[in-house]
Amino acid sequence: IHLRQPLAVGAELDLLNLDRPMNEAYVGYENEWFFAYGGLVKVPFTRGALVSSEALQHVDRARLITAMAPFQQLGLHMAGTFWDKKVRVHLGVYNGLERAAVFERGWNQIALRVGNRFEGYALAGRIDFEPLGLIGEGIADLGQEKHARLALGGGVLYNDAGTTTTFGYSADLMFKMYGLGLIAEYVEQVAEPKETPTQPT
Repeated sequence: IHLRQPLAVGAELDLLNLDRPMNEAYVGYENEWFFAYGGLVKVPFTRGALVSSEALQHVDRARLITAMAPFQQLGLHMAGTFWDKKVRVHLGVYNGLERAAVFERGWNQIALRVGNRFEGYALAGRIDFEPLGLIGEGIADLGQEKHARLALGGGVLYNDAGTTTTFGYSADLMFKMYGLGLIAEYVEQVAEPKETPTQPT
């Protein structure tokens, strides 16, 4: 939604999620080369999480991404593009993040009405490089372009929260040509408790 360029307001609802129906909500500034959004916004850590749900070719995302990517969190997300949009740099600062009790459920996402519930802060950064031309939306090459397109990317995540300190990084490769779409992504995270656990690991 554009109220008046360059002011942007966005909202995305997930009516199937009764606990947290507001999936994304932000206000910010954007132009052709730069944007800055504040509110409930995406964390620029993994490529798989940044792909819009409307551009997914499958019902679900990879389990790795669901378990390790923070997705939308309360904070500020900025990005700029360079070299004819072939290089994109993302930076973000967020409330401290907390993981769900079960690893496969990933990171907790707080409803906007709760506000700044988690202690600490989180920082994220990501760079994308598309040397052969813009790779386009989604993972599949639905347009069946005749020229090869390649995307390389990587991200880092540092989380200094109330109970744990987490550092993670990701690296990915994406390729499209003649209807073929390929994505490969590696994600690693290391978390340490801030206090000696009172229960066994």
